[in-house]
Amino acid sequence: MIHHLYENEGILDQIREVLHTEHSVQLHHFLQQETYQRLLSSVHRFRFTRTYTPLVHSFSSTPFRDRRCISAVNTLVQALLQHRHTLASSVLFCFSHRDYTLLHDASQEERGILALFELTPTWQDTYGGYTSFWAGGRETLRLTPLPNSLTLVSTDQNVKRFVKYINHTSLPSQRYVAELTFKEKEALTL
Repeated sequence: MIHHLYENEGILDQIREVLHTEHSVQLHHFLQQETYQRLLSSVHRFRFTRTYTPLVHSFSSTPFRDRRCISAVNTLVQALLQHRHTLASSVLFCFSHRDYTLLHDASQEERGILALFELTPTWQDTYGGYTSFWAGGRETLRLTPLPNSLTLVSTDQNVKRFVKYINHTSLPSQRYVAELTFKEKEALTL
């Protein structure tokens, strides 16, 4: 299911170290190619619900329920973090022309790990649509959609994020990203 590199304990140690020091890590070619292609072909069959609040966001979403993919990401996160986190939610987002999310003071991330799995087959920087993470008044990470990549980001109440407005040059492309949120087990029991 996942690329064999991400089952190697030495590679996992390196990923763990980068996540610990940089607070994020991006894994390329996360799934084996046939598994990724299967997921890509199923994305269009999902029923998305449109959400639009002008001063906050515009996008479509649906619960992400691909058990094999969720299990693969969960297994990796548990291996990296010594089983200290629990999957709290899994959502598949679809961003297209005119979609965005805004950096908003009222929104706060909880302490945990955010896993973003890209199901976008092709994307150009000129479209917009990247995900930007901010902490301490500065941008700490900018994620441009990269096919079959899994990005893990450590989050807490100081981290904020937004998705850049997707402009008309993106037509007819859409960005599909599965977002899996993992919370620290102690934080879930409070």
